[in-house]
Amino acid sequence: MKDSTYQHKDIIKIFPGLSSRSLVSWAEKEILIPGVEDARGRGTVRRYSFDNVVQAGIIRELMALGVTFRIIKNFLGKQLRKRIKKLDYECILLIQWKIFKADNVADEFKIVRHPDVRVISIKDFNDLKANDVFSFIHISEEGGAERAIAMDENLSIQSALTVNISRIHKYIVRELRDHY
Repeated sequence: MKDSTYQHKDIIKIFPGLSSRSLVSWAEKEILIPGVEDARGRGTVRRYSFDNVVQAGIIRELMALGVTFRIIKNFLGKQLRKRIKKLDYECILLIQWKIFKADNVADEFKIVRHPDVRVISIKDFNDLKANDVFSFIHISEEGGAERAIAMDENLSIQSALTVNISRIHKYIVRELRDHY
């Protein structure tokens, strides 16, 4: 299964609701680069690796949570993908943003543009204390992801998002077993 190649139609079977146009857009924006073969013109087919299918699942989760293309492209780089693969997908993607009150404008918040992104093994994540990230004041869960918001002593707000890559991986393996 992991050595197979996949086309758009295969990825769409795995992730219902994902459109072929979305996959084309992700390839054009270089967010999801086909690992086997890219399209070379009209009528040619993009071929994706198993790792690409997992990346598509991660991108889908992040897009559903409102993370922009630019931010996804910045942190789904080669090093991050290598770390995920090295942990054999048994990991959590932890993304933290810091939002702070602007000095010159009352009641307005400014988001720091470069979020802190970490890949943490499932074991290390389970051992992680809330204070290692920040003090949680609100947690909401959507699908395989959680969003937490906290406030520190400087009254800046921190927001964290976790994506359970292990859940995505297990879902893909189950879907491939059922469809192939």
